[in-house]
Amino acid sequence: MVASKKFSRQRSNEKYRRKTQLKRLQSKVFNAKFKADQNSRQRKCRQRKKEAQTETASATMLPSAQTGLRTVEGAKRRRANTKKLRDENEKLLKEVKKLKNENAEMKKILSEQRLGITNTVDTTPALSPTKLLIGNVSPAVKRRAKRRLLDEKENLPRGSVSKLKKLGINLSNNYISSSSTPSTLQK
Repeated sequence: MVASKKFSRQRSNEKYRRKTQLKRLQSKVFNAKFKADQNSRQRKCRQRKKEAQTETASATMLPSAQTGLRTVEGAKRRRANTKKLRDENEKLLKEVKKLKNENAEMKKILSEQRLGITNTVDTTPALSPTKLLIGNVSPAVKRRAKRRLLDEKENLPRGSVSKLKKLGINLSNNYISSSSTPSTLQK
């Protein structure tokens, strides 16, 4: 029964709203009067609320309580501002991370494109002239050159042994046994 009264009240309120809207659209005088009445009602309501608020605040609050409330309000405001800044900071950090990832992807694509261009131009691997020369020399000549280099090993400049290793010539000490007779382990 209560629901039916509530429903009928809602319907009547809706009908009243429609009628007033129609009258406001049809008559400028009625519209101006309606606005003036509505403004005065709202003004009176705001004034009553303000008076009630000041009466309760002035009657119940001591000066120390007012300062306490002010500090609480200040703390709330600072927390809200801090939270707002923190959220904005996190949002910007996520954006920076996203942009860094996009930048890395773009660099990767660009390098792949550059490699694609260089691969199409140079299909044969580049050989240095020294590797080409050593690759075309007979094995006997290589052995003779290696023996000469081993004899001059102490006089070679520093780092040349490692450079020769890169060319395929190993000048490291070959440890050969002093006696030509086989050891007992090899028997």
